[in-house]
Amino acid sequence: MHGMVAGGGTCIGAWLDLSRRLLAEQDAPLGHVLLLTDGKNQHDEQMPLARVLDECAGRFVCDAWGIGDGWDGRELLRIARRLHGSASSVREEAALPGEYEQLMNRLLTKTVPELTVRVTAMPGCAVRYLKQVFPTEVELSDEDGTGRFVTRAWGDETRRYHLCLAADPAGRPRREDLQLAVAAVDVPGDDAVRLPPPQPCLVHWTDDPVLSGHTDAQVEHFEQHQRLGEAVAAATDAHRRGQPESAEQWLGRAVQLAHAMGAEEQLARLARLVRIDDAQEGRVALRPGAVAVDFHHLITASSHSTYGPASGTGTGGGTAGTTRGGAATVRCPVCTHGAPAAARFCPTCGHSFGERA
Repeated sequence: MHGMVAGGGTCIGAWLDLSRRLLAEQDAPLGHVLLLTDGKNQHDEQMPLARVLDECAGRFVCDAWGIGDGWDGRELLRIARRLHGSASSVREEAALPGEYEQLMNRLLTKTVPELTVRVTAMPGCAVRYLKQVFPTEVELSDEDGTGRFVTRAWGDETRRYHLCLAADPAGRPRREDLQLAVAAVDVPGDDAVRLPPPQPCLVHWTDDPVLSGHTDAQVEHFEQHQRLGEAVAAATDAHRRGQPESAEQWLGRAVQLAHAMGAEEQLARLARLVRIDDAQEGRVALRPGAVAVDFHHLITASSHSTYGPASGTGTGGGTAGTTRGGAATVRCPVCTHGAPAAARFCPTCGHSFGERA
C-alpha cells in the first residue's frame, strides 16, 4: 500500500476494461459492477471509452454514480445506458451506506440473467427501434439483425418498452385490424420461467385527421420525460458557457414539463436550482450560487422516469382527459385507454364507439 500513488487522473475506460477481465474469470451467472467516480474520463487516447463500452456490452450491467464535484452527468448516462444500468449521484458521503444497502437489496432480487424480446415483423413492415423507457432509458440493439433484443438481469420489477414500427399503408384496407408484427419474450436456457404469450402488434389505417393525430397517453408521457432531459442538458450547457439567462429559460421549460407530468420528485430537484414562481407557465429564477455539479446531479436524476401520466400509475385517472393541444378524450369501456372524443373506434383495441351525439 505504501507504493500506491493517488494521481494520474481518471481513466474510466481502463476501470471498465479491468472489470470485464476480472468478471470473465468468475463463474457467476449475473455480472454487475458499480462505477463510483468523482472525476471525468481522461486519457481517452490510451483506452478509448467508446471501444471499451462496445467490448463490455453484454458482459455485465454497470450502474454509474457520481460523488464529489468533478464528474460529468452525461458521461455517466452514456455508460449506464450502453451497459443496461442506471446513472445516479450521491450528494453527501454520509449517504453512501444507505445507497449501497438499497443497491444490494435490488441486486439480491435478480434471478434471471437474461431475457430476450423478439419482434417478428410482417412483410412490408420494419422495426425502427425498441427501447426501454422505464425506469430508465436503456439502449437496445438488434443482436443479429433478426429482431432479437436482449435485456439484461431481471428481478422482481417492472420495466416498460417503446416499440416503433414502419410500414407502407399503400393498398392496405382501412378501418380494420391489421397485424404488423408479433412481440414475444424468451429466457434462453430456462424453461422454468413463466412467460406471457406472444402479443400481436395491431394497427388501423385511417383517413380521420382527428384519430390519426391522437398520441397515446403513455407514449406522450415518456416523450415528455425525454424532452425534460434535453431541457436539463441544454441548461447545463448554457451555464457552462456563462449564459445564466439561457440556463434559466431551459430550467423553466424543465419545470413546465415536470409539472405537466406530475413528477413531484423532479420538481423538488429542480427547486434546488431555481425558485419556482409559476410551474405551469415555467416561470423560474436561477438561485444564486448555483454551480456546475448542481446541474450534473439534475442530469442523472432526470434519467429516471415515472410509470405513467400524472398519477405515476400508468393507468391515468377518471374517464376523460386531454391530449396535446387540449383536444378532449374519452376512456374506452373495453380496454380503458384514452381516445379522441370524435373517434369512431378505440385506437388501442378497436372497440366501436358507435354514433356520437
